[in-house]
Amino acid sequence: MTAEGVRPVDDITRGREQAFNFVHQLLSLTAPGGHFLALFFDAETSEQRLVTRLWERIAPFPEGGRNHTLNLLLSGLRQAEEHGHGTLTHSRYGGVAWAADREAAMAWFNVVHLKSFPDLINAPAVQREIGRFVDRYVQPSGDVALPSGVHVIDFHTKPHPACHLPGRVP
Repeated sequence: MTAEGVRPVDDITRGREQAFNFVHQLLSLTAPGGHFLALFFDAETSEQRLVTRLWERIAPFPEGGRNHTLNLLLSGLRQAEEHGHGTLTHSRYGGVAWAADREAAMAWFNVVHLKSFPDLINAPAVQREIGRFVDRYVQPSGDVALPSGVHVIDFHTKPHPACHLPGRVP
């Protein structure tokens, strides 16, 4: 991943090295005693399993499937923790993604999950599959409650040694 976006890498080992370097760079931007916070959709929910199936029409996910990016981030942060750079906290929370109606839920899938990618949003079979999924979760009131979940990752960087002393600013 770069400032320009995600770049596919054919060599998994090289890709992992680049990912760990990216994590290290992110942490270097975090102030001493600060927090690096990341949120990831839970790839094991029915919503995300559908999203994974749809994207895999384009290309398969590497190694551990849809959790690949989450696993890379956690591995990089665990390495930083093991080297004494801070403390990692990782929690998973279940819940629902709410949409006002079927149309809003469909838009959620097409824009947020499918990134308005034409090969997916213009495919009638994809839209039918999303529609069938959304229809299962339409509430009597007309709103939609999609089963969802999120991983919350917090890396608290090690404070600068002088930060705890009154009147001393590093």
